Amino acid sequence: TLLVNNADPIGHNTKIDTVANKGINPNLPAGASLEEKFKEEERLPSSVSCSIHPWMNSWLLIKDSPYMAVTPADGKFEIANVPAGEWTFQFWHETAGYVRDVKVNGKAAEWSKGRTDVKIAAGKDTDLGTVAIGAKAFESK
Repeated sequence: TLLVNNADPIGHNTKIDTVANKGINPNLPAGASLEEKFKEEERLPSSVSCSIHPWMNSWLLIKDSPYMAVTPADGKFEIANVPAGEWTFQFWHETAGYVRDVKVNGKAAEWSKGRTDVKIAAGKDTDLGTVAIGAKAFESK
């Protein structure tokens, strides 16, 4: 369940564009809130915007899994309590889309649809190293 609170003294609009679920576009008066339940997982992050204030936007990933992360500006992240085993991780960026052509610790790699397999050892931290994405991935498409 997604809870959206409007703590501003002015009204907003919460437009969420989805594929697998029905999108929403309700007005949210000052001080109001809304709850929305999404029944299906989404393959990609869904755009969230305010039609009243077009500079306001974000992304929402709808998955039935606790194993995800949003990175800060430095790109570092942690996903806690991932069970041991071989896992496929997918990387996506709001400008670049799927993160495909990368350098991992200086070595070129291609991740199909942003996916890479990672072996997680029991009781140990797993460091992916330095993953660099070329500037070309962020050019306007």
